[in-house]
Amino acid sequence: MQSPAVLMPPLRTASVPARSSDRPFCRLSAAFTLVEVLVSSAVLAIVLAVMFAALSTSMSLWRNTDNKIISDREARAAHLMLHRDLANVVVPAATNLWPRLATNNGTVFLQFLTASPSDAQPSDAPNVGDVCYVEYSIPRGTDKVMRFALGSEETFRSIIQGGAGFRSSPETNSAQIVAANVLTNNRDAVRDLTVLFTNADRRNFIVLNTNMAVMTGAYANTNWPAAVEVNFSVGDPEVTANQDLLKSPQYRLRNAGAYSLRFSLPKPAELP
Repeated sequence: MQSPAVLMPPLRTASVPARSSDRPFCRLSAAFTLVEVLVSSAVLAIVLAVMFAALSTSMSLWRNTDNKIISDREARAAHLMLHRDLANVVVPAATNLWPRLATNNGTVFLQFLTASPSDAQPSDAPNVGDVCYVEYSIPRGTDKVMRFALGSEETFRSIIQGGAGFRSSPETNSAQIVAANVLTNNRDAVRDLTVLFTNADRRNFIVLNTNMAVMTGAYANTNWPAAVEVNFSVGDPEVTANQDLLKSPQYRLRNAGAYSLRFSLPKPAELP
């Protein structure tokens, strides 16, 4: 008996990939072309320019805001100090102790007596009361408001009891800086702030008599100091430190604030 024939599947031959040397030449597509690089560079440059402009604007805004804060802080310090002293002015019966203006080397000094608490008096001198001698000035050629004060004991001994009156040749060597960046010494810088400087002399410190006229001479018993007016403006610290910027109308009043204070004074009376 003959055995059945076994059918075998046909043999499959694995196809061998052709070698690269056998293929036709083809261009590789993994690298960037010169045009693509140039386009990408242009887009990147535009993005960086926009980002730099935004950053520059933000930095400028931050700097202006910071300078405005500094200006406001300087003005507020001067305002609070002046308000505290002028709101408590003492006007004795003696005319040589009435609030007055004195001039030394072109600098105008506002001199007066004030009822000042102990913590506001100089700490290096003993104090026996609350009446102190105070003077304010903006030294010529500077941008600072200065304050000089004597303790109550020295005020009583050398000014009130001694009868010498206020300092005849005041100076600022021992004075305290109250505020900086003041624009009032630069007439170009405050030209546009005429609303605060309506008086003919445009002084920073003005004493008005009972007729509301600027006191320019000696006082009389029937015409005593009735009010004190203070005018000043505080500017951007970057501007006040640069004379070229001060001369430019574009920058002169940038971040500047104008301030005017007027205080009514009591009628003269004997000191207790």
